[in-house]
Amino acid sequence: MNNGEIASFVGAVWMKQVLQEAAPDTSGQWRVTRAPGGDGNNGGSFLSILKSSKHPKEAFEVIQWLQSPENQLEQYTTLNLFPSAPGVFDTPAMKEEEPFFGGQATGPVFAESAQHVPEAFFGERYPSVHNIITRRLNDIAKQNANPEQVWPDTVHRVERELQR
Repeated sequence: MNNGEIASFVGAVWMKQVLQEAAPDTSGQWRVTRAPGGDGNNGGSFLSILKSSKHPKEAFEVIQWLQSPENQLEQYTTLNLFPSAPGVFDTPAMKEEEPFFGGQATGPVFAESAQHVPEAFFGERYPSVHNIITRRLNDIAKQNANPEQVWPDTVHRVERELQR
């Protein structure tokens, strides 16, 4: 990244910091835009309280504080954590120009993208099916397996898994 051999890449908002740390010599040469093909998400954070918690009320108060727009704004300005609270998207801090990105304010780009991510559902069988497909793709990528032979076998394995 730092020697100019990479022209572009698709990444999550947290990749901004990774890029800045990996390629300090390219400061000012990067710009941010929404992903081609549409906005998306792969991951996220989840907060929960165990039924066995001795302090569920206090735990819920911590979750409320973590998710509050005020705290998320502070975390954005101090730790560069992109907020999940849409109320933060229009704040001045989100619109600040960033020297590393040639003076572009990247906050509005990511905020616009965040507001257009389609809902996705991962059912209870997702992990099993995902693991089968990932293993088979790795066979193609790392062991030069023939995709024409791997695909039918992958479909068979997925179907067998879903019949369990």
